[in-house]
Amino acid sequence: MPKIGKTLKGVKQRGGGNSTALHPYLTNDLYKRVRVYCATNNLSVSGFAEKVFEEYLSGKSDNCNFIKHLSRHGHRLDVIDGNVNILIESFGLFLQFWFAHTPQIPDDQKKSANLQGQERYGAFLKYLQANLLEGRRFMDQFVEDVGDQDELRNMLEKN
Repeated sequence: MPKIGKTLKGVKQRGGGNSTALHPYLTNDLYKRVRVYCATNNLSVSGFAEKVFEEYLSGKSDNCNFIKHLSRHGHRLDVIDGNVNILIESFGLFLQFWFAHTPQIPDDQKKSANLQGQERYGAFLKYLQANLLEGRRFMDQFVEDVGDQDELRNMLEKN
């Protein structure tokens, strides 16, 4: 038997050509599906296998693109999760301060307080609408105001 040189287990080079024989083990069901696919698309099993390997190893296959796409979405979800957690904590702190520093209103002043509250709420909605239309977001302002993560961590540890 002629010496072939370095070969992988189950891989044999054919005499002098630029192709190599590969004998993978497939389940019977998968092999039947490959044969049907090749027959309907006028491909040889060898040609099919070569194209599949090329696509897989190039990193440009649909699966690779899908995984990259999922990774980007995973990063975006992490950002959203961080923003939501900041908003939850901010709202919780706001409620704590509001309950601690808002005095009880006497019954004879409640009507006036409700009217003033409705006016303030209307002004708040107008301000919110203007921010949304101009593309200004609280989280963008928050990041600018707070600075880096170390500064944020120090602020949280103080409270």
